[in-house]
Amino acid sequence: MAADGTEDIRKQVKGIEYDGSLSDEQKAAKFVAYLESSAPTWLGFYERMLARGPEGGYLSGSTKVSHADYLFFDLLDTHESVLSEHRSQLDALLATMPQITAWRLRMRSRPNLAKYLADGTRRRG
Repeated sequence: MAADGTEDIRKQVKGIEYDGSLSDEQKAAKFVAYLESSAPTWLGFYERMLARGPEGGYLSGSTKVSHADYLFFDLLDTHESVLSEHRSQLDALLATMPQITAWRLRMRSRPNLAKYLADGTRRRG
């Protein structure tokens, strides 16, 4: 369920980004609406999932990282890239989610992921 949800969210965000029928102003308005309505709901779902698991845990509900964790990490990375013009609003939303914040720190400290993040050649968005 957690892995499938990441794709549902990605479709919303990328759907706005790639909608050629929208002007830049219309896209900006849709991104703001997403951050005000859909994003708190969807990200709140992941916040609650992490809160139900053990302290220091992952989306699997255990202390073992799962495929869903990497998909969700990538989704948040995509948010930062696609919503770069709305970064302060995204950061403010994520600041209200301590479980996601702590989880992201754990994910970023994973050796191979840290190496990947430090590589300047990785794609964004």
